[in-house]
Amino acid sequence: MSNTLLRIYPSELKIPFELKRQNSGILELTNKTDHHVAFKVKTTNPRKYSVRPTTGIVLPRGSCGITSSSCFLCCCTLPN
Repeated sequence: MSNTLLRIYPSELKIPFELKRQNSGILELTNKTDHHVAFKVKTTNPRKYSVRPTTGIVLPRGSCGITSSSCFLCCCTLPN
């Protein structure tokens, strides 16, 4: 028997990169229990990444989508 309360899909979130555009990906949390489960998401760099919602409660056997967004507005000059 697993002690995991939530299933997280995908297990690794890959956000496509495009300059000057907001890029995002979605995680799905699925409650594997018959009880309410609370969650909190923290980012490693809140200036570059936005997560919504950051906290919440997943209903028994329910699911919740979490959107993670990044925005790269700088332009870089590549060497010749």
